[in-house]
Amino acid sequence: MIKRFDLYSILLQTVDDFLSSKTKNTESPNSTLNKIKTSAEKSGRSIINELTFENYSYYLVFVHKIRFLRYACHKNRHLQE
Repeated sequence: MIKRFDLYSILLQTVDDFLSSKTKNTESPNSTLNKIKTSAEKSGRSIINELTFENYSYYLVFVHKIRFLRYACHKNRHLQE
């Protein structure tokens, strides 16, 4: 079973690989990637940490919805038995 830390580490490497391939292929002056990079540089965070920081509230909502769906599925299974 993949632990959260392992998943986070894999995600970090995947994002870094993706961003480095995009940086080599395309550089648009007004791209979202450049905005994220600029924001990360100003804050002193890595790109993945900047994304996490900016989107943490969305992550919490996502986690809450996943937990609710698990609960609802579990409850539904017991009602069908």
